[in-house]
Amino acid sequence: MEGDEPYIVYSVLVSTIFAGGQLDLHFFQNDYHLIVERAEISYYNKIYMKTASVVSFRYNRTTIAVNLTLRFNIDVGANLEVKFASNEYRDFPLRFGDTVCRALDADLSGIKQMIAKCGNMSDCTFFKDRTYHVCNTVPDESKLPPYMPSGRYMLEIEMSYRSMKLFAWKIYLAITRPEVKRYE
Repeated sequence: MEGDEPYIVYSVLVSTIFAGGQLDLHFFQNDYHLIVERAEISYYNKIYMKTASVVSFRYNRTTIAVNLTLRFNIDVGANLEVKFASNEYRDFPLRFGDTVCRALDADLSGIKQMIAKCGNMSDCTFFKDRTYHVCNTVPDESKLPPYMPSGRYMLEIEMSYRSMKLFAWKIYLAITRPEVKRYE
């Protein structure tokens, strides 16, 4: 981790591409479909957070969307650390990390488009007594890491400031592939 930049740790079983010693976050895949089942806040520190909430809801007949709302009791600035731990109720063997700002710049999972449609997180700095939100969030599956194995997963996202854990949320999801019929 360099300086006080926000930091992301991903734990996924993927084939990754490194450019100049850094992970290239400009993912593209058309191999699988992502189905979000639900999301929930599993923990938040009431000393440092006024509010941390995640609400999952049916956006339309086939899609579950997520709303995220955050309000801090402290000035975090750009020192917010994020840890992504994706697992099938057990850890994957590969972990890699990067900064929150680079993930936003790379539009990882389409986050820039989601915030532009409905949200107020314009950069990766967070201040005291300001409510941050992203609403109607549906990940762009084409901008996710390629070659994820099919199955049902729990993605746990922890946010911390320096060594203080601020909140954690879990997203339950499924990775599916289109059924392919063999013609003879």
